[in-house]
Amino acid sequence: MLLYVFVAMYSATLDRRREIATMRALGARRATVLAIVLVESGTLAAIGGIGGILAGHAAAYLAATVLAQTSGLVIQPFRLDAVQPAVLAGVILLGTLAGLLPALLAYRTEVAENLAPLS
Repeated sequence: MLLYVFVAMYSATLDRRREIATMRALGARRATVLAIVLVESGTLAAIGGIGGILAGHAAAYLAATVLAQTSGLVIQPFRLDAVQPAVLAGVILLGTLAGLLPALLAYRTEVAENLAPLS
């Protein structure tokens, strides 16, 4: 997942160089552009982490239903452990770190060369 966040943010940054240069030309500071890309990668990681937890609980619910019907074993699929928030925080941190190189690329985007007419 971390590699996916990195590749997605890197390619988005390359595709959005003109947009980033426009933001800079309109007055956005380099630090603002850096923060925007880091927040995007952290948000993408958070959505993926929350989606993963929800999908895991859904799979556990289905498995618990099958186990209860076949063997009479009853488990609690929606029980939250103390580890899950820590893992989610780690996923968000790693996702944000994966966006660091694309954020630095956006930070270094030159306004003049990326706003030149396309031809």
